[in-house]
Amino acid sequence: MAKQLTRNTNDKLLGGVCSGVAQYLGVDTGLTRLITLAIVLLTGIGPFLYLGAWFLLPDETSRSGITWVTDEIRSRKNSTTDAPAPHNPDDLR
Repeated sequence: MAKQLTRNTNDKLLGGVCSGVAQYLGVDTGLTRLITLAIVLLTGIGPFLYLGAWFLLPDETSRSGITWVTDEIRSRKNSTTDAPAPHNPDDLR
């Protein structure tokens, strides 16, 4: 099975992003957290990158992240129970 980048919720401080990246790259979690902290503090985009990764990366133990969102959208598109009734132009007269 191919290696997949996921959030590690067993070794997390906030969202498990740094821990998941460290596990994926095979580096120390503390180093990853220090680099992430520097990026967050020194750039204006750092917090948005972290939040985006938190949202997009799936949890290693459950179905979440962008996978959950896309599956939810697909299931709602395919659902016919919530579809509105067809419009009949004769009802407007």
